[in-house]
Amino acid sequence: MERIACCIGINNYNAWDQLNNPINDMELIAQSLEYANFSVKEHMDLCMEELRNVIYEFKRELYNAKVGLLYFAGHGVEVSGKQYIIPKDAKKPESEYIDYDTLKTYYDITPIINEMNREKDFISIIIMDCCRKELIVLDQGKIRGNSNKTIFNGKQGTFISYSTSPGSVAKDGRGENGPFTKILAETIQNERIKIEDIFKKVRKELYSQFQFGQIPWEHSSLIGDFYFIHPEKYNSSEKIKKLSDAIHELYDGNFNYVEMMSQIDSIYKNINNYEVENTNNLLKNINTFAQYIFDTMTRMHLDKLKRGNVR
Repeated sequence: MERIACCIGINNYNAWDQLNNPINDMELIAQSLEYANFSVKEHMDLCMEELRNVIYEFKRELYNAKVGLLYFAGHGVEVSGKQYIIPKDAKKPESEYIDYDTLKTYYDITPIINEMNREKDFISIIIMDCCRKELIVLDQGKIRGNSNKTIFNGKQGTFISYSTSPGSVAKDGRGENGPFTKILAETIQNERIKIEDIFKKVRKELYSQFQFGQIPWEHSSLIGDFYFIHPEKYNSSEKIKKLSDAIHELYDGNFNYVEMMSQIDSIYKNINNYEVENTNNLLKNINTFAQYIFDTMTRMHLDKLKRGNVR
């Protein structure tokens, strides 16, 4: 399992305002990641204990992967330069000032970012579709780090995306999805460009829609190139079309029927020789290809019967 993803969406909060779209966003991005050959696990409306358990299991699974991706949609805040996920059961401060006991009900993503990238060739991707409004801790002496200090460990191979700029809010969206994730999901599926260009394209699209209302930011220590879908590989639907076109090319009306069937059988048996990015979707769609072969065989056989060429 080379690519794994943990996708989390929280709509229903106990103390914080309810949100409409994070679970929809989580499901949408999960579909796009599956399309890009990620093994995805989806989680929704997690309390702090559940969130900790999910992250713990995700970290264990990273040992069997080459790429790990963590996606979150829901409420979020920044405190002393660190990004926090707001679990379902988190406390809500009455103002921008927060006490340490309330802060302990929020999940600091810094450790998981630092722990994900454990090996030289591993790629870790973190996508936070949440607000980055800054809260001020009343008892600063109890926490580590500050807004002027680098909080990440500096390992190569890490890519972090925030749906908005520091200190700003992220739009939940009026439709079924938030604008950031909607554009991101579409771009992952439709564009075969490097990850940096994926998020640059998302930023340009968001800017065109909202001007200065929401500007995504990224941090990267990637050394090589990463593609969600490599430009030189076919996705499953394209592979089916390529194989179907191959059958069309084999038959011109005068082709020997037995030889034709042999050629089709050869294509079918060697299907894995065609490069494909999404083998999961290919398996789902293989019946489509098989049905096409059956229909082609039947049509050809009927044509030969009409011509009296078959006993």
